[in-house]
Amino acid sequence: MNKLVDKTNVFRFFCYQSALPSPYETMFSIHRLAEHFNTTRYHMRKIVKTLEQEGLLVLMCVGAQDEDGNVQCRKGYSITPKATESEIFKEENQRVVKELNDFLNDKKQED
Repeated sequence: MNKLVDKTNVFRFFCYQSALPSPYETMFSIHRLAEHFNTTRYHMRKIVKTLEQEGLLVLMCVGAQDEDGNVQCRKGYSITPKATESEIFKEENQRVVKELNDFLNDKKQED
């Protein structure tokens, strides 16, 4: 178990992932977060619960239908509008913009 994982690391991860351009809803399950941070689900639930109580994360459920017509529901946590106003989100958003600009500039130089 990685006890160095704290709510700031987890929140920063959520902010970074949410700032990335994607056509899909950015949400993560406790299981996926625990695997990513190499910690237990119990430890991750405690951290996520704290962030949820602070109004920075919200539990979501996204439903979809598979090819056979079966309804699938995916549960996970995502950031709230309050979270997008935080300094951490702004820092991570700037980081994403810089990474994308660097990538695009590298591609222009190759051409």
